[in-house]
Parts: sequence; C-alpha cells; structure tokens
Amino acid sequence: MPTSNVNEFIIIGDRRYPISEISEFGFVAPIQLPEGITRSEGTLILGDVQLPVEFRVRKMIGHESSCSLANLSITSSDTLKKYLKDRSRISSGNEELEARSYDELASGKISSEATSGDQVAAAAPAQKGYVKSFALLIIMLTMVGLLIMACFFLRSRSSLSVGNSALVGNWMAINSKVEGEISEVLISEGDHVKKGDLLLRLNNPEITQANLQLVAQQQTAQSKVNALRKQLKTFKAKLAYASSKLDLDRKVAISELDASKKACKSARAAFERLKPFLASGAVTQLEVDEVQNKFFEEESIMIAKENLVRQIEFSKEAAKDNILIIGDRIDDELGRIEADLEIAQAELLELSQILDLNRQNEGALDVVAPRDGVVFVKYCHLGQYVKVADELMGLSHPGETWAAGQVSVGQASRVLPGQPVKIRIPAMKLTIDGTVMSVGHRAMYAKGNYNAEFRGTTATDVPIKVHIQDLPENIPSGLRLEMAISTGFGLKWLDEAMGYKLREIGTPRTMDPVAQNDSDALALATQETK
Repeated sequence: MPTSNVNEFIIIGDRRYPISEISEFGFVAPIQLPEGITRSEGTLILGDVQLPVEFRVRKMIGHESSCSLANLSITSSDTLKKYLKDRSRISSGNEELEARSYDELASGKISSEATSGDQVAAAAPAQKGYVKSFALLIIMLTMVGLLIMACFFLRSRSSLSVGNSALVGNWMAINSKVEGEISEVLISEGDHVKKGDLLLRLNNPEITQANLQLVAQQQTAQSKVNALRKQLKTFKAKLAYASSKLDLDRKVAISELDASKKACKSARAAFERLKPFLASGAVTQLEVDEVQNKFFEEESIMIAKENLVRQIEFSKEAAKDNILIIGDRIDDELGRIEADLEIAQAELLELSQILDLNRQNEGALDVVAPRDGVVFVKYCHLGQYVKVADELMGLSHPGETWAAGQVSVGQASRVLPGQPVKIRIPAMKLTIDGTVMSVGHRAMYAKGNYNAEFRGTTATDVPIKVHIQDLPENIPSGLRLEMAISTGFGLKWLDEAMGYKLREIGTPRTMDPVAQNDSDALALATQETK
C-alpha cells in the first residue's frame, strides 16, 4: 500500500486525523472507532484535493484503524486514482522524463545545451559500433523472445486455467420458511451476527388468524373430552351402584323363591291328600279343583321367582362386562362413551399437532441467524412480500472454505485431487493458494451449495471443487476468482526435476464423503487412461 505524506489527512466532524497509508480501496489513520461499525463519513484532504467519503473500520492495528472506502462514486474514484498516480510518479523522480516529448527522447537530447563540435566529430566514427551493438541487441532480444516462448509453452503444459470461478464455500443462504410481508428489518449488510439473533420479521395475518381458530377448536375439543370423561366416570359409578343393587335383589329373590317353593310343596301335598277322597264322595270335585288350582298358582309363582333369580344373575354377569340391563333393554352406554371419548381424543390430538405446526410457522415469521457470521448481502427490503424458500440474505461465515469453477471436458483428464491451485481475487488484489478437492458434478452439487449462478456456459463443462486452507476473514462470499491448476508437465522425469507433487487435501471434516468417492474414482480412471 502506498505510504502517505504530511499533506494527506481526513476530517471527521471537527477533528483532523493524519493518514499514514492510502490506496484506492482504503486508508490507515489513528481513528478510534468501534471495529465493524456500519459506516462513517468524512472528508479526505489530499494536497489540493478534497473528497467527501464514506468508510468502514475493518481492523484495529494498535492505535490506528485500517478503514475501507464505501460507496465511492466513479468521479471520486477517478480523482483518487489520478492523485495516487501523480504522487507515485513524483516520488520515483521520473516527472522530468515523462514531461519530455517523444521526439526529444528519440533524438538522444538529455539537456537543452548544444553539443560541442568535438562531440559531433566523435559521433561519426562511433556509428559502426552502434550498428554492431544494435545487431547484438537484436540477437539478444530474439533469444529472450525464444526463451519467453519456451516458458509460455512449458507453462501451458504445466498449468490449466479454470473458467467461471467463484468463491462459494464460506457462505449460506437464509431463506424464508413461510409466506409473509417484511414488516421489520433489523440488520444491515456488513453486520456481525450471532446464532439466534433476530434478523427480520414477517407479517402474515392468515397464519395468526388460523392459529386463533385452531385454539378455539382445540378448546372445544378439550371440553368435549372432559365432558365424556365425566360421563364415563358417572356411568361407572352408576354401574357399580347397579351391581350392588343386583346383589341385594338376588338375595331377596332367592328368599322369595324359597318361600314360594315351600308354598308350592304345601299346595301339592294338600292336593295329593284330597285326591283319594274324591272317589268315595268324601269331598266334592269343586273342593278338589280349588286345591288343585291353588297348587297350580303356587307352582306358577315359584317358576316366576326362579326366572327372576335367573334374570338377576344374568344382569349381574352382564354388569361385569360393563353392560347394564334395564328391563327388556340392554344398555351398553359405557362402550358408547368410551368410543366417543377415543374419537374426541383423536380429534384433540390432531388439532394439537396442526396447532403446533402452525405455531412453528408463526415462529418462522421471526427470521433468526442460523449460525455466527457476517451479513454480506440482502435480497429483500421493508414491505416486500416473500414466499416460501425465497432467498432473503446471504451469511458469510468462517471455515468450510472452497471455490468452484469449470474446465472443458477435454481437459478434465488433466485434473486430479491434490493438485496445487493458484487463486487470484481481482476485487481484493489478493493471491492465495488452494488445492483441488474433487472433480465432477456429484462433487459440486451434492450439498446444494453451488447454485445455477456459477454453473458453466455449456453442458460439457466439468465442475472443479478447490479447497482453500487459509482465507482472510474479510473476504466476502460470491467473489469472482481467477484460478490456475498446476497439472505438471506430463513427463515423469521433468515433474520430478521440478519438484511437482500432489498435496494433502485439507482436513477430513472439510471433505464431503460423496465428493471424495467421486474424486477417487476419477483419479483411478485417469491413471488407467495414462
């Protein structure tokens, strides 16, 4: 980063801070602001140039703050670039040469002083030496050109450019789980969030109204269940009372049956005693018929008493099975109540489950952070109506970092897991190292982290997944990359001489098992082809 001078400072409010370093992307100054603050405003004073700017503190370095410029207009950006270019030229001492015309430089004039006669005379004999030097220069330039061509040829044989590359492995999309209108947005791009922090709120009156209706239905179903339970309890008490009464009725009936049997036996004995006197005329037929009728009457009463005892015993056996016999009617009220209770309980359970699901939907109206990270992009705004699975924002998080790109199907056989990758991030002017993790569509699309935005332009493009071991935390997701894979020269002796070899691929936790199997299969097939 270019250093600064005493004429460079920034004014914030009514205070002036000297700038120790400045570039077209940011500056370093002794500003004591909280790290990660959303945005601040100030005025850059660069000599005679004044630029109103917005900036964000990226990192505290001792008593100084490393700040990045934000929302810089095109005009301000061009002004800043011109200032830095002019200052760099002045500091290198080439301003005098740059001020000269092309004709002056080509003519060899170094100053405005006229050449002396001796110099002109000496120049003529030296022309032959100039021709030899020029020829030697041409030869050297030719050799350098051949050497450069040889280097480019070897480079083309030992490296492979990856197209359509992007940093996609250190972010996750936050999607809406329910429909609704965004009623409140609580975060901004660049904010650091913790797991569970509220990001935004949705409003959906239909979900709230449906929950109120379900609560009312649930209360009604609960009242029905309570009433049936009360009926069940009452009927069981009634059944117990009826069973006790049947015990008493049976005892009374057996007692009456015993008495009826004795009366029947006595009437029968009286009839048997009178019957022999009918032939002698001692008694009349009328008297015998009266005694016989009395016997028949007592016998009928005895049979009725016996049937009553049997009916009471049958009713008692039915009561053991929770069946109540009242006269000629058999009442299985307990079975009916129990059946109604089971149906009511099933309805209550179903309503409770639906209500729990709807309450989860109502809870999903509050969108929270699924993990720690930085909100690097928002796709929504206040008042917007979103549907289920609509992408609301992107969360950048540390770890699990990988990049993606494609190579043509004809070049895919040159790519193997473990090959070194040189990765350049143009937007950040940063170059980092990576390692090929896996090759093939299963490796890229297995976890759903590689969306259509970064896919290749043709159906024959083969995806490449590249692991990045050490990525600075301030690198946001979704950046376009320039990647070149070191594939070796294809000649064993030359690869050994150049020290080319495959690397260890990250750590086990960063490797997708499906992708690893896919990569192993591709590596084996490539070796067999060779």
